[in-house]
Amino acid sequence: MSDILRDRLAVQDPWATAMAEAIVQGLSAKFGGALVYVPRPDRKSRDERIRLMFNGANLQQVCDQFGLSQRQVYRICRRRK
Repeated sequence: MSDILRDRLAVQDPWATAMAEAIVQGLSAKFGGALVYVPRPDRKSRDERIRLMFNGANLQQVCDQFGLSQRQVYRICRRRK
């Protein structure tokens, strides 16, 4: 987490480490024990790339490239947005 603060927000140590610890503790206090889903920010563009790439004969290649199951690829291809 501190690497994200350093890389994306240019926060230097020791502030990055202290902020990361505070964020993790806050998340733990608020959501501790619960499953929390955090989607990837580029999901729409990823899904569009999958739809463009998938031709029906390259299912395993698409699954491997995007780290998805066959079911997920079929579900994405059914959803046309």
